[in-house]
Amino acid sequence: MAISIHQIRDKEFTTKTFGYSKKEVQEFLENLATQIEEERSKVKEMQANDERKRNQLADREDQARSNVEALRRREQIIHDSIVFAERNKDEIIRNARKEAENIIRDAEIRAQSTINQARNYLNKLDTEYLQLKEQKRAFLKNTISHVKTYLERLEQEPMIVQLNLLEEEQRKKRLEAELKKKELENKNDNSEDK
Repeated sequence: MAISIHQIRDKEFTTKTFGYSKKEVQEFLENLATQIEEERSKVKEMQANDERKRNQLADREDQARSNVEALRRREQIIHDSIVFAERNKDEIIRNARKEAENIIRDAEIRAQSTINQARNYLNKLDTEYLQLKEQKRAFLKNTISHVKTYLERLEQEPMIVQLNLLEEEQRKKRLEAELKKKELENKNDNSEDK
């Protein structure tokens, strides 16, 4: 049976002649009670710490179990997904190929349509170009015809005939002057060489 601190402090001893000093015994008992009280307090504190640690460990254990269970569920989901994907991969590949073929076919149809539109537009431009070329040829032919007619009329105009004669005479005079000048230069060059 454990003795309480209170019992140690309140303990009374009978006195005898030449017995122990009552004061020393009381002081010793007081010291003993204080030490026991401190030790019990440390033990209680250690027990409380142990209890907290046990609770923390229990919480951690619960958390670890929960995590392990979550990981098992994830593993099962991944496994089921892989099995599902393996079962369905051929179908997915077939569908993807069909979709790709449809996309390519649509693109080819659109491309052919665009090419046809471009060809039609080029044919239209070619036709317009040929028409413009013909219009230009006709315009030039008509213009040349008009110019020739005007020139013929102008050449028959007496005043222009006279001007042409004057210009012709002036051109002759200039040519004659240039010839004379060159002859003089040649003579001078010959005389210097001698």
